[in-house]
Amino acid sequence: MSRTASPLSTALPIPSFPLGLLALALSLTACGGGVHHVGEITPEVQDRVSGAWDLNADESDDPQEAVDAARGGGERTGGRPGGGMVPRGGAGGRGGMPGAGGRSGMPGGEGGMRPGRGGSGGGRGGNPAAMRATMRLVTVPPRHLEVSLSDSLVTLGYTAQDVWVLPFGKKVERDLGDDLTLEARADWENDRLVVKRSVSGGGSVIETYMPSMDGKRLTVAVELAGDGRGGGFEIRRVYDAGGSH
Repeated sequence: MSRTASPLSTALPIPSFPLGLLALALSLTACGGGVHHVGEITPEVQDRVSGAWDLNADESDDPQEAVDAARGGGERTGGRPGGGMVPRGGAGGRGGMPGAGGRSGMPGGEGGMRPGRGGSGGGRGGNPAAMRATMRLVTVPPRHLEVSLSDSLVTLGYTAQDVWVLPFGKKVERDLGDDLTLEARADWENDRLVVKRSVSGGGSVIETYMPSMDGKRLTVAVELAGDGRGGGFEIRRVYDAGGSH
């Protein structure tokens, strides 16, 4: 495991979210050995994922609406065209997602982008600072994202100061200060890049990267897992290709 210092700010604003609900979402520890690097990552796939990406806020889920829906235990409808965020339970994913922006790419009707996952570490009554840091990973999207994917690792630039080099299947850990650490691991699962980021004493956030077939749009499903009884949720971020595509 490698370890470096982190520039992650704790001053960024985040949507209001009751810590009790977050604690519920994080109350069970995820089981199993995680996902694995399975299957070939072809040069064509590498090209579609890699590059500079700019957030399309109009097409992305609104973080505050997602938090409000999770708090109320109901389904959010409306918002971005054709979309709607469903709070996550312990089993089953949301229905298939339509192709991004009408372009070829992510087909709908696949029975859900990701299956429901078990809860992540933390637990009720966890560290409030760690819980806030976890929520920040979910609710504060990078406005500009840099991705470089190879057949053995991925480099992710969330900001100019927050860059991660993640060999597949290996954990990388950074110090956040205040006795908190942030751990990240990348894997290739079902022909998709999956990145899990975990805050010590808080919980885990799972990012799934899904490019369109033409390489002009990148959708990132960002999941805060529930505990099997509800409490978790997933939001969608949509990025348009920047100047490097």
